[in-house]
Amino acid sequence: MSDQNQLATLAHELIDAWNAHDARRVSQYFSEDYEGEDVGLATTLRGPRDVRRMVLFNTLGIPDLNFTLDDLVIQGDSFVISWTMRGTHKGKIMNVPPTGQRITARGMTLYRVRDGLIHRSRRVWDVAGMLRQFGLLPDAPVL
Repeated sequence: MSDQNQLATLAHELIDAWNAHDARRVSQYFSEDYEGEDVGLATTLRGPRDVRRMVLFNTLGIPDLNFTLDDLVIQGDSFVISWTMRGTHKGKIMNVPPTGQRITARGMTLYRVRDGLIHRSRRVWDVAGMLRQFGLLPDAPVL
C-alpha cells in the first residue's frame, strides 16, 4: 500500500474508528505482527489484541475521548499524523484516579504500513501536559 490516497484514507478511517470508540474497528487496521511504541506506556504494544486493549483502556478513562487529525504527511509506505486529543478524565488512566478535568493533549504518531496494515508505530505526545492538567505536575515556567 504505497498509494498516497490509500494511506490518507487509512489515516482518516483510523481517526474515525478511535472517535467511534470502536476497539475492534481500530484493531482491524493493525497486522498480527504489529509492534507499537508509545511514550506513555511502559511496554511495547504487540498485535491487534494489544491495540484493542489500549483503545478500551483509554475510552474507559476518558469516555468522551475525541481526536482531531491536525496534519498528515505521507512518504512511501509510511504516514505521520499530528493530532489533538480532547476529553474529560472520568476514569482511572495512567494510574491516576478520575479528576473530572477536561483535558487536551497534542501528539504525533508515525505509522509504517505493509500489505495494507499497520505493522509499526511510534507515538510521541505531551504526557507532561496531561499530568499538569490532572494537577500532578506544577505549571511550566513562562519564559
